[in-house]
Amino acid sequence: LYHAAAGPTFQSNVTITRPSDHVGKFDQTSLSREAVHQREVVEEIIPLLEVDQVISSSQQAVAVVKIDVQGHEFGVLRGMTKLLGRTTGYPKHIFYEEDPKMIRRSGYKPGACQKLLEAFSYQCQKSGGDILCSKE
Repeated sequence: LYHAAAGPTFQSNVTITRPSDHVGKFDQTSLSREAVHQREVVEEIIPLLEVDQVISSSQQAVAVVKIDVQGHEFGVLRGMTKLLGRTTGYPKHIFYEEDPKMIRRSGYKPGACQKLLEAFSYQCQKSGGDILCSKE
């Protein structure tokens, strides 16, 4: 279990914003303050890690990846290109959320996740605001 954020490059300290402790809803924690829909918030400083730093090439296969990081999905994917590029043990399925407004606020472009995954031979399909990308 890690108390860290996932992103495109290692940073020893990044600020995340989350609802305050008495609210009890931590599903809105984000690197972007705009993504947290609570008035009372807490900021924490944590490391930002690449998924490739956490899951080494010598570890077992990864079957499924679920990314829900309030518009920062592309950053997470950029930090896991070694995992995506494996010839074996790569994630067969990757689920992520695509909210164009949130993505733009986070400094990324809508559609960038799908384009990156398709470059690694994933086939993607949209279902509402969620996207499932699969590779055999």
